[in-house]
This record gives sequence, structure tokens and C-alpha cells, in this order.
Amino acid sequence: MTLLNTLDEFQREAEALYVATPYDVRFVTKFEPSAGVIKFKLTNDITTIQYWAREAGEAQRIENLNKDLAARLHNVPVTASPIEVESVHPEPIPIADPSRKTESQTKASGVSAQTKPKAKGKSGAGGKKGGKKR
Repeated sequence: MTLLNTLDEFQREAEALYVATPYDVRFVTKFEPSAGVIKFKLTNDITTIQYWAREAGEAQRIENLNKDLAARLHNVPVTASPIEVESVHPEPIPIADPSRKTESQTKASGVSAQTKPKAKGKSGAGGKKGGKKR
């Protein structure tokens, strides 16, 4: 397993590894919160390369590399563009009323939305046989 020091070096090695064996390459991303790094690993089961990113800009460049490799695999043109947060949710999302329960929440709590009052009177055991003594 080779840990590369620069992102440019990782990109060159990743593209070379992909060109050599395009159908055997796997790309793995793992976040280590204790170290504050995102680990990127590219392998074809024979050769493995790694790069650890500590900055968000590096993660964006790796994402573009991943899109580029996927586009090459499927023979489509590369259209890697940065993600814009404003385009994801152009309108504000309404906040749910916490005092009002949804149907799934009432089912989870065991209370049915359409509860019928229980009938008073004799139980289903009926009569003297099998019933409880009072």
C-alpha cells in the first residue's frame, strides 16, 4: 500500500492504474474524525494507492477525479462541476409542527389514529365456564 504525499501525484497514479485495469479498479473513501482526515484509496487488488486529504478543497478535487474515472468507464463526456448549495433547495423547507404527530409516529408509539372505545360488559370468555370469578 503506497501513501502518496501530493494530490497531483495521486491523480497521476490513479489515472495510470485505471488505464491499466479499468474494470478491476475500486475507489474507497473513508472519513477518520479522530484524525480529521478523509482517506482515499484506489486499488485493483494488486496495486493500492492512498491519499489523505485534510482540506475541503482537496476533497472537491478528488470528487472531480472520481467523476472523471466513472465517466471514462461509461464512455460519456466529463461534466464535472462544483456543487452549488443554492441549487439543491431553492425554497426554504417548512418546519414541521412538533405538537402534531404524523401517522407513522402514532403507529410507532402504539396508539392507533382510529381507536375505538372498548365495549363494556361481559368479556369474550362468556358465562360461568372459563370466566373469572367475581
